[in-house]
Amino acid sequence: MRSGVGFQYQPAANGTAAAESSSSSSVTPTPHQSASSTAASRGTGSVNTSVSGVSSASNLKCLLPQSAEIKCGDQFKFLILMMPTDTSVPFFIQELNKHNCKCVVRVCESRYSLEPFKQANIQVIDLPYQDGSAPSPEVINTWIELLQGKRAELQREKKEQKEEGGKGSTPTSSNANSALTENNNHLNKHNSAGSSSPSGSDKEKEKDKDGKGGKEKEPVCVAIHCVAGLGRAPVLVAVALMECGMKSLEVVEQIRAKRRGAINQTQLDFLTNYKSKKRLKQNRNKLMACFQIM
Repeated sequence: MRSGVGFQYQPAANGTAAAESSSSSSVTPTPHQSASSTAASRGTGSVNTSVSGVSSASNLKCLLPQSAEIKCGDQFKFLILMMPTDTSVPFFIQELNKHNCKCVVRVCESRYSLEPFKQANIQVIDLPYQDGSAPSPEVINTWIELLQGKRAELQREKKEQKEEGGKGSTPTSSNANSALTENNNHLNKHNSAGSSSPSGSDKEKEKDKDGKGGKEKEPVCVAIHCVAGLGRAPVLVAVALMECGMKSLEVVEQIRAKRRGAINQTQLDFLTNYKSKKRLKQNRNKLMACFQIM
């Protein structure tokens, strides 16, 4: 794993590192600097407060995880992150909640407590393999089966919600639906004169992929991390994208655009020669389901 790139945020404990470095400086202040510091210590207490506030804000910003969001159509959304510490776990969980992510896969050794994740109802799954290397077939199979299970689980939940919503709704006639549509169109035209019209992307988000309207399809969201978020985690995400039907070079380019410096030469060679079975491709899953029914 590359050193230096991955460990972008290592906050000093309570700012002690910064204090020690400033106190150990051997530079002799000039008379002008001494006068300025004396004036600041006498009557400008606000200066010290502002400096302290900036330092605290900087340390807080360092704790925030830098996630790379990789999407595979409307099926999967992957969050590639660095490994959190016990100090940064709350910010890590905050990032997961922002994406409505309830599953974390860690492919490195455990170095932080899982208790905060349990309290947040977030599942943490261990799938470790050697740093800087390619995953074994066993790791890949477990990873693919996990994603297949998460997708099936989400589909079941949506089906149950749809059935519950259908029980509570009352049937309406086609004439009533047409009248309601006309009224809505009339109101939209009337309101468009005084307000800006929604953009094309907003209109697309308002429609479902099935063409039935309503909310946008929510993909399966899985977070994955290694130590630096540059090797093992991106490789497994690349494998998943290839199993969805994407090409290896396209996958690597997409990941590196979001995660600069990701995937070393050994892992790149592995992905280039990887033979995808398209186990996560949506059309293939529908075909397999038809064979099972028959």
